[in-house]
Amino acid sequence: MGSQGSDARQIDGVGGATSTTSKVAVVSPSARMGVDVDYTFVQVAVGQETVDFSGNCGNMCAGVGPFALQEGLVRARPGEKTLDVRIFNTNTSRLIVDTVQVDEDGSFSEDGDYAISGVKGTGSEIKVAFVDPAGSMAGALFPTGRRRDTIHVKEQDGNRFSVKATLIDAANPFVLVDERTLPPYLKTASKDTAGYLRHMESIRCAGAVMMGLAPDIDAAAKVRGTPKLAIVSSPRLSVWANPIQACNSQARRA
Repeated sequence: MGSQGSDARQIDGVGGATSTTSKVAVVSPSARMGVDVDYTFVQVAVGQETVDFSGNCGNMCAGVGPFALQEGLVRARPGEKTLDVRIFNTNTSRLIVDTVQVDEDGSFSEDGDYAISGVKGTGSEIKVAFVDPAGSMAGALFPTGRRRDTIHVKEQDGNRFSVKATLIDAANPFVLVDERTLPPYLKTASKDTAGYLRHMESIRCAGAVMMGLAPDIDAAAKVRGTPKLAIVSSPRLSVWANPIQACNSQARRA
């Protein structure tokens, strides 16, 4: 896992050369009262010989409960069909509860018919509850004290622009940008170009400073895992992968 010699292709690794598949969960029995296991999330960099311990990952959280059950770190009582696994995330000092399905022999029940839009196949349902997630890193749900902020961005080449955003810390810190306030050239730009991603990183770093997560832009750029960035837009007509969801959506609109 990782990149030797800053090789972004990860030829010698198992990360698949993407940040979403270069993640590690370190799990151990917990000595904390009312907690089953401690879990530390590690984001392994792609193309750099670095790791990031800031923040958490929801997908990895969903795997901690099944892992703990399969490895014998927790045990289900005879006859139990579901098990609550209480997890302490050391990155954010927050409690998470995974509710997992249990087989007749007490092991994790992996197969099932539960489906998530955008995810291929089905499996057993895993419920993930974040207990008191506000202020996990920045100390408050809205670190600036406002629900809507203006982020003034100044890039290294002198380019300047501003966007409207919500800076929120719930389980992880996020910079949620209102797409309508992006400069016109970013609204029409291809999302997978280096130039577009560079502008997004500039927004993210400026937001990190406003949230108190970094003292300056240079320091914010060194922590790639947090805050997360999302561009929020109005609903658009789309083709639903799940016909049931399409029917439910139409029913709600009616």
